[in-house]
Amino acid sequence: MRFWWLLFCLCSQLALAQSSQLEKDFRQENDDKIDAYESISRVIKNSTLASSLASGADSINRSVDSLMESLFYSLMDQDIRLRASDSMSLVSSYRRDVHPTNIGTYVVVDRFQLGPDFLRELGRVRGLPLTFNGQSQLFVTNATYRSEASRKAEEQKAGFWTELFANWFGGLPFLTTILPPSFNPLELYDPVTYLSTPFLFPSTIEHALELPIGNIRSYGISGGASLGIDTAGRTAKSLQESLGLSDLDLTIPLSVFRDGEHKISVLRRNQSHVWLALSEVRRIGTALQTTLGKDYMVFQKMVKWWAGVPAPITPVDFDLQRARIFQIDELYDFDLTREGARQAFTEALHGDFKKARALTGQLQGQTSKPDKTSGVTFQFYRVTTRNETGLKQERSFYVSQSQRQKTFGVGESLTTDREGEFMNLEAEQFLHDRNWNLLVGADTMEIRHKLSIPVRKEKGPGKSSRFVLTANAANPLYMTASLRIIDNFVDVRDYNRTLELLRRYTGLAIDDVPEIELFAKDVEKRLMREQALVNPMDEVFAQPVSATHLGKLSATAHLYFAHDLMIALARKDERAMWMALANAFGASPKKWAREGPDESMYYYANLAGSYALMPLRLLNIEPGYPEVAAEARRLRKGFDALLKAKEPLDILEAYQKIMDTQHPVEFMQALGEMAKGLPVPIVVGFNAQSQERGKDSEDVRTAKKQFETLNDKVFESPWPIPPLKRDQSVEEKLANFLPGGYRDPRPTPKLLKTKVTLDRSGPFGRSGGELRLQLSIRNMSIAHGNLQVYVRFEQHGAINLGRFVLTENIVRLSPDISNTTLGPRRNRTETFQLTLNGPGGLPDTKFLDEAIANGDAFDMHISLSEDGESWSQEQTMSFAIENGLLKNL
Repeated sequence: MRFWWLLFCLCSQLALAQSSQLEKDFRQENDDKIDAYESISRVIKNSTLASSLASGADSINRSVDSLMESLFYSLMDQDIRLRASDSMSLVSSYRRDVHPTNIGTYVVVDRFQLGPDFLRELGRVRGLPLTFNGQSQLFVTNATYRSEASRKAEEQKAGFWTELFANWFGGLPFLTTILPPSFNPLELYDPVTYLSTPFLFPSTIEHALELPIGNIRSYGISGGASLGIDTAGRTAKSLQESLGLSDLDLTIPLSVFRDGEHKISVLRRNQSHVWLALSEVRRIGTALQTTLGKDYMVFQKMVKWWAGVPAPITPVDFDLQRARIFQIDELYDFDLTREGARQAFTEALHGDFKKARALTGQLQGQTSKPDKTSGVTFQFYRVTTRNETGLKQERSFYVSQSQRQKTFGVGESLTTDREGEFMNLEAEQFLHDRNWNLLVGADTMEIRHKLSIPVRKEKGPGKSSRFVLTANAANPLYMTASLRIIDNFVDVRDYNRTLELLRRYTGLAIDDVPEIELFAKDVEKRLMREQALVNPMDEVFAQPVSATHLGKLSATAHLYFAHDLMIALARKDERAMWMALANAFGASPKKWAREGPDESMYYYANLAGSYALMPLRLLNIEPGYPEVAAEARRLRKGFDALLKAKEPLDILEAYQKIMDTQHPVEFMQALGEMAKGLPVPIVVGFNAQSQERGKDSEDVRTAKKQFETLNDKVFESPWPIPPLKRDQSVEEKLANFLPGGYRDPRPTPKLLKTKVTLDRSGPFGRSGGELRLQLSIRNMSIAHGNLQVYVRFEQHGAINLGRFVLTENIVRLSPDISNTTLGPRRNRTETFQLTLNGPGGLPDTKFLDEAIANGDAFDMHISLSEDGESWSQEQTMSFAIENGLLKNL
């Protein structure tokens, strides 16, 4: 009996040695994904060496990553200036911006512009230079959605020479290999298309139908003129010298300006439909700037012909603008399979919208009905006028930078859509905070508060007119508040801070989230042992230690405050408001409960106006308590004005006082505390992606798996989100023409599960074994045979000193019928088998075969598509081969 038991165990071990497998489950993608925004990372003040004690090689990777970005990406931004005279030049410039999204894709925006630039000193006023500046440009932009999968698909369609030029004759793959993973090859990819940007705007229907779906191309003309006087006189210069800053350049220009832009944009929506938008913007206003700094060039001696990298040192950069803005937006949809739409589209491409307007009944004075069979669909025509105040404060020291940008606009818009004409009074505040550090990049938070009041304009006696409120159940009046945070390098401290910030801003408990230890237990024990054996006076080990690094985190929050609810808050007892504000600002609720903030000398100093605090704002320093006290009083006055407001303009003015704040988080926290138990629709969404390293400890891996459970979680209040209003529908359509704003309506297949099997029993077993991949996929809408998978293998390591791609391929899949779950086509789950290496595997797997034979560690990236153009979110599975067996990483 014992003999048979031993024989069974031996056979089991032999079978295990010949074959092993790993599985990974992926949550189904949420169709209401959090919007894609610019990837952000935070500033880490700890030293690289001290951080590496807790996070292994992570801090080293982050340090090198951002430095590589600053050195290489500027190569695609070039200016050519041909001087015609002392005061006039012809300027030609190329720019490339790559906007990463939180689902793994990128928006590549190439821009070319050409035009004259006139700058001349007209004279002096009391010794101060008076300068005129005029410029105009013809411009063309090309915005393309790209991913690693779409890049590979384009390369397979293109010829050999096209691919060779796109990759800089092999130089780009080489840079990708030797540079850190943050080096994005799309920043330098395809220089031929980049240089041909001036000729890319489609001039014919055929060219428009050749655009990739989701591609946006625009052309137009922009220009402006300004008259400015530099007010940096002797007094300012003397103060600069007394502070020891005489090496820096000081300018304080005060100017009046007028500028504008006329633009036509084309967006290909699907196989036959194209959107064409007309936009015209004019601005007139005044500006005050204060700049103290200088640009130094570094690395200029590395290569003789290279001018180097600009290193700005600007301790003071202040910009205040006030402008009156007039804007027109017009949008049409063309079905290019219809003859009428083809003719109208051709004319509109060249700036003539007369035929498109006639076919849709939008021509001024037209009496005939729109032609519903023409293939031209009118979307909207909107005219907006508003007054806008913009304030930007910035400090730059090359290796670090901080910036705050605030705009507040108030105006009116008249819109015509397919349902008719409607009008809105609008107020909007936008706040953008950004801190950047050479080691790890930027940390950004965006907050937007907006009010849209539905009205109609009626004629009064004589030439006067008045606005009449038209809000109803179908078109309600409410204030919206939005918060966006995206962090590419989040550790446990950042994670906890983000959760706390969202709880304060929204008032939601957000309690169903993972609780992660600040330091992984096994790492903490190792650090304690190391601390016991070192000299306590050693500076290196005296540095603070970074918390466990988790990965990428993005979050959005949206709140809706109905007008009736705001009236109810304004009617509350004053003590409730003062106590809510005191809690939000960290003041004493008891002291504020009756009369609000203490009107001490600091408060009265603040009432002298913002000019008294201007020196602090120039240095990007918060004034502190005086401003807090003034904001609290202003909110009270806004509530008082709201109770008295009867006319729409009075309501708008009251909301201006309520919304205009330098402390939006505290402002929303106070409103939320006052509105407890009242109907406030709220939604908060997360996107979390862990970043694993080969040498992560077990507890660190556990922490990252906990962190990943936050992905796609949504938290809501009990009250439903209001339906989309007509003006919001217009904004959503316009957002399609902004980088990162387009949402592909086509369905993409969903990867639910992957299984990797290593089989060493066959003839290829001596070379390490045959690697097979099994995919479980849902949500396919096209016939069998069209499904494609993109597979990329990279070496996996603790220190990312390069991203070595072993192989990448796009393969058509055939389903394994025996493992297919029957059901409706879109909800069917199908299983696909794919051999990755060996004689029957993917092509060009020489490096992968060698890595498998040597027992290496891998990162496998997978993306899916049904048409070769729209690709699903890239999913990653990391594993290693040790002693002939698969091991999860």
